[in-house]
Amino acid sequence: WQDEQGHSGLWYVMQVVSQLLDPRTSEFTAAFVGRLVSTLIARAGSQLADQLDQILRAILSKMQQAETLSVMQ
Repeated sequence: WQDEQGHSGLWYVMQVVSQLLDPRTSEFTAAFVGRLVSTLIARAGSQLADQLDQILRAILSKMQQAETLSVMQ
């Protein structure tokens, strides 16, 4: 599936993940992103290619800033 601009569903999911892991947002926005990312990797890992490195770096960056245990888990 693609929208009128040619963006796929995977592109939209990546936009959501990027917003949740943005270091400028509250750490609580990332509280449940782990399940989303693990499902994304399990189901679309082969399609992520270059984006996988970007996702993992964003996760590590968000974890370094997190002060709440539930966010780090």
